[in-house]
Amino acid sequence: MSTRPLPSRPNLEYEHKAAKKLLADLRRGDADALARVRAQLGGGVATTPDAMKLSDAQLAITREYGFSSRPRLVDYFKTLERHERGPREFLDSSDTYEWRAQETLERQVRRHALTAQQFASFVPRFYGVSTADVLDATVTLDEARLVVARTNRCPSWESLIEQANARPERPDPWTYFDTPSIRAQRAVQSSDLAMLERIVDAHPELLHETDRDHKINNLAYSAIYHERSTRTPEARRVTDWISSRGGDVQRTLNRMLIGHPNMTVENVSFLLERGADPGWLPPNGIPVLEHMIYRCWNGAAVDQVARRVVPRRAFWIAAGLGDVRGLDRYIDRAGRLTDAARQNRPDFMAMFSHDQPTPPGANDQEIIWEAFLVAGFNSRFAVLDALLERGFPVNYSPWGTPFLNVAIGSGMVALVEYLLEHGADPEGVARGRTARAYAESAYDSDPTPDTLRILELCGARDPDSILSSFETERAKTRKPTPKLLQTLELAGKEALGRGQDSVSPDNLFLALLREWPML
Repeated sequence: MSTRPLPSRPNLEYEHKAAKKLLADLRRGDADALARVRAQLGGGVATTPDAMKLSDAQLAITREYGFSSRPRLVDYFKTLERHERGPREFLDSSDTYEWRAQETLERQVRRHALTAQQFASFVPRFYGVSTADVLDATVTLDEARLVVARTNRCPSWESLIEQANARPERPDPWTYFDTPSIRAQRAVQSSDLAMLERIVDAHPELLHETDRDHKINNLAYSAIYHERSTRTPEARRVTDWISSRGGDVQRTLNRMLIGHPNMTVENVSFLLERGADPGWLPPNGIPVLEHMIYRCWNGAAVDQVARRVVPRRAFWIAAGLGDVRGLDRYIDRAGRLTDAARQNRPDFMAMFSHDQPTPPGANDQEIIWEAFLVAGFNSRFAVLDALLERGFPVNYSPWGTPFLNVAIGSGMVALVEYLLEHGADPEGVARGRTARAYAESAYDSDPTPDTLRILELCGARDPDSILSSFETERAKTRKPTPKLLQTLELAGKEALGRGQDSVSPDNLFLALLREWPML
C-alpha cells in the first residue's frame, strides 16, 4: 500500500488534532474523508458516518504514514523527541548528506545489518519490523534520506538540509583567536579573574554562550574543567564568580556528569563534590546513571552514582551495574527472555552522538546483545559469564561488527582478553578485516602498551613487521589529496604575490590557515 511522508516536523499534538478533524469530516459524510478511511481500514470500518469513532480516524492516519498500529506511531514520535534533545555530530554540507543517502541505499542493497536496523527504526512502514525482513525489502531513496536525517537527530530530510544550509560560515583565522569568547576562556585558564571580569563586562552575552547542542555553557565548562585540572583556590574563585554573574554552573556540572568514554573515578568524585546532581533528569528524559552505563566505559565510575540513586528496573541496566542475581528477572536458565526484559530498553542514539539505533522489533538475541554490550563496557565479567552460560554466542554481531572488534578499537585490553578466552574468533571477518588485522591496524595508528598487549592477545605479527608493512603499503598508494593540492596552489599564489621565486614555510602556513581556519 502506498504511504504518504511524515510532516517535516512531526508532532503528536498535531496528529491528534488532524484525527479529530478527520472524524468531524467523516461525521459530515465528506466523500474524500470516507474514501481515505475506507482505503486504509477496508471492511474493518463502520459503514455509516455517524457510527465512526476517533480511533477509526487515528488508525487511518496511522496507516497512511505506513505504521502498523497507533502505539507504533506514538512510540516513533516519542523516540524522535528524545533524539532531537540528544547529542549530535557537527552539521555537514547538503551535498555530503545526499552522498550519504545514496550510500545508505547501497548498503541496504548489500544487506548491511546496521543499515537494516536503521530502516526498522526510522522509516514508518518498517517500524517494528524484524531486521531479517528489512534486509529482504526494497527501499527508496526518500526512505534512505529519512534514515540519514534521523541518524543526524533531525525529524526529516527537509529539516536536515535546512539546517545544513544555515550553517555558520567558518571563522576568520586572523580574528578567531582574538574573539571575546576565546579571550575569556584564556582568562579562565590562567585564573585571571580581573581580566575575565573586564571581558564579561564588555560582553555579557558570554555568560549564556552555549556549545553546539545548546546544552553546556562554554564559559562555565571551561572554568569547571580548569578547576578540576588544577584544584587551586584561584580556579575555584573563577567558577564561583561566573555562577554569581548568572553563568549556569549547576546545569553544566550536571551535564558533565553524564560522562564520556574512559571517565575516571576521580573525575566523577570531583563533579559530585562540586554539586553535580546524580538525580538530575536531562532533557531527553534518560537519567544520568543510564547515560553513564553506556558512555563511561568504567564500572567503578558508574558505581559512584549508582550508590546515590535508585536505578530503574531494566534488563540492560541490571547488566550494566553487574547485578548477576537480578538477571533472573529478565532471562531464564534456558536463555529465554521474560516480558520484563522487553521493557525500558536503552535508547543508544539518545545517549550518544552515533548512529546505532534501538530497533523496536528486536528479537531475543538482539535484546540480550544490548545487555552483553553494556556489561562488557563496564567490565562486568560475571554478567558476561552468566549470559554466555545461558547460550548467548560470543561472536554475535548485530551491527556487522563482532564485540571483539569493538573492544579492540576502543582499547579495552581486559575485555579483549576475556572475549578471546571465551571463544571469540580473531579470524572472523567483519567489513573485510579480521579482528587480528584490526588489532594490527590499531597498533599502527597508535603504538601504545595497550595496543601492543592487544596484538599479543590476538596472536598478531611482531610490532616491527606490522609498522614496516603498513608503511610500505602507504608508500605504494601515497598521493596528494585534492585538498593538499589546493593548499599547495594557494601557497604558490602567496609566494607570487610577494614577489618570491619559491614557496617558503611562511607561504605554506598562510595557505593552511586559509584552508584550515581551525588548525
